[in-house]
Amino acid sequence: MARFLLAALVSASLVSSTAAAATGADGPCDLTLSLHFLKAETDCKASSGVCPSSCLDALKALDTVCAGKKYSYTDTRNGEMVEVALDWDTDKARWLVLYQATINMGFGTNDACNEVIHDYQLEHINDCNEAYYNMAVDLMFGYYCTSPKSDASTCHENCQESIDKVEAVCNPEGGPLGTIYLDNDQGTMDTSDDVYTELTYGSGALLGAS
Repeated sequence: MARFLLAALVSASLVSSTAAAATGADGPCDLTLSLHFLKAETDCKASSGVCPSSCLDALKALDTVCAGKKYSYTDTRNGEMVEVALDWDTDKARWLVLYQATINMGFGTNDACNEVIHDYQLEHINDCNEAYYNMAVDLMFGYYCTSPKSDASTCHENCQESIDKVEAVCNPEGGPLGTIYLDNDQGTMDTSDDVYTELTYGSGALLGAS
């Protein structure tokens, strides 16, 4: 059930670029992010095994419009999809995770640009919730955590980096355990009874286990 909910969340969030803006979100920032999705195959399409500089440049350029602003993001809470306004400066990783999922599902053989996006994404993960969400999406849709890059006996180094990031951010040496927020499955096929829950890393909560 947790995998189904995560897939539904990714699908809904990818569509959120055309949905109504969340209260408090900045209109020009939302528009810029939506247009960036549409240009993904142009900006981040490798040629002869080389990712063009336009890929990283386009990602960095988003700060020009969105720095200090909030953007619309579709989250799932208590079994319902809701529009929330996230801070671009601290929560851009949530958007970057979805952007990478778009690249993977759209043209997943694009190895060179996938690595550029992967590195930029990991660089901007700020908290345990983002690290967890990044790993969960990578394990389902990620270019490096799925076949043919990874299988039951082999984990690609970039997939391992996503896994290691969770441990580093959620269980820092000498620091407190991190916090994860997710809809807790109640063991039924009906998502309407799911409960939006705050969980502490290491509580058995990873990938939706209660």
